[in-house]
Amino acid sequence: MKKITFIHVSKIIDKNSPILLLPLGLTAIANFLKENKIESEIIHLALEKTISPQFNLIDYLKANNRRILCLSLHWHQQSNDVINAIKSIKKKMPSSYVILGGFSASFFAEEILKNFKEVDFIVKGDAEIPLLKLIKSLNSGKKNYENIPNLFWRSGKKIIKNEQSYVISQKEIDSLKFNNFSFIKNFAKYLKIRVNEIESLNAEHNPEKNIFYYNCGRGCSTSCLFCGGSNLSQKIINNRPTPIFVSHESVIRELKKNLSYGFNIWHNSFDPYPLSEYYPKLFRKIRKEKLKLSLQFESWGLPSEKFIDEFSGTFEPDSLLIISPFCGSESVRRKNRGHFFSNNELIKTLRYAYSKNVKIEVCFTAGLAFEKKEDVIETLSLINFIKKNFKDIIIMCEAIEFEPAAPWFINRKKYGISSSRKTFMDFYKIHKKESDIGYRTKEFKKEEINRFVRLLKSEISPIQ
Repeated sequence: MKKITFIHVSKIIDKNSPILLLPLGLTAIANFLKENKIESEIIHLALEKTISPQFNLIDYLKANNRRILCLSLHWHQQSNDVINAIKSIKKKMPSSYVILGGFSASFFAEEILKNFKEVDFIVKGDAEIPLLKLIKSLNSGKKNYENIPNLFWRSGKKIIKNEQSYVISQKEIDSLKFNNFSFIKNFAKYLKIRVNEIESLNAEHNPEKNIFYYNCGRGCSTSCLFCGGSNLSQKIINNRPTPIFVSHESVIRELKKNLSYGFNIWHNSFDPYPLSEYYPKLFRKIRKEKLKLSLQFESWGLPSEKFIDEFSGTFEPDSLLIISPFCGSESVRRKNRGHFFSNNELIKTLRYAYSKNVKIEVCFTAGLAFEKKEDVIETLSLINFIKKNFKDIIIMCEAIEFEPAAPWFINRKKYGISSSRKTFMDFYKIHKKESDIGYRTKEFKKEEINRFVRLLKSEISPIQ
């Protein structure tokens, strides 16, 4: 069988979100194909051009006889860059097959196929089995696509939408291996990339800051209004009604392998049930295995005292718990956030974590649905309270960008949201250049939201 090429196209024009990292599942899918006797490689286009400014993707594909090309369109910020890369490929290699996958491609699958004849296939949602079946069909020359689940494709001018019947099983997700980085061309250089750090492409390798981004499952149990990965979004994109967790044994296998690569910091942003026993039990098993590493953990609610106890007793002192109240107003938080907690509950949790010497990062924003000026004042008040009472706590503030498939994208009238971003073509055109937040609320224009975010940042740190 012919070798498959995965291509990651970064968005370098936007300094705030350059999209340098590969989607988390790309190496796992490459390894899954290998286990099914299909060889593949991953090209990180920005990395290749950094190593060699003369690198030409099409020349490389032609020279190596690559004809089945899989591109990730996960983040909407990539839209223009990815589609333009596909156009260039198809112009010079018209007989190649182009397959798209990822959240944004999945959400806008039919529209993308209608507008861009250069895209041959889109795999919607979980891609492991559908992609395997599609590649086997392409390699066999039979072009039999009718029974491939989750597949959007063309028959003449007609767009065919196969049934989205495939959702990854427990056995399959436990078997996935995310750390075979040898699939990535020049993978040693890739391993030093940090999220949102363009300069890391050229930076010297720092063995003390090896971060491995790995989630212990897929899906979400709730729906924050602004989140494109919410429970509502997951149902639409992945046909996944409830989250699926990776078994503890599989997580520990992955962590051990990553430690052998020199990764000493694990970043996890999967926490659909904040009060569950999954993580305390996992942490105890990690401790039993005597794995020495740090953890950066994004809490989707408030971590329990048991979680904090196990966290502090398992990971290195520079580990970090990231908690996002988003605002100081409890009524606004309740309307926007999935896992609600009060300010008193937040402060109690911070005090407990502080007593256990756990490092905390607390994240805020402005421009939430139903938020008014007086609510922003409450956020300022909460920020000041935290600053005065917890000297070592990190406080962050960033604006939220309008995300496809988020509840307020789908039901904007219900949540008082206005935006010119309604279709894939809107995102495609907007992302020709560095973009803004892309929405306004009933109370605030975009300019006011940005001004409030700057105000919060100045309150956190005058030099920010």
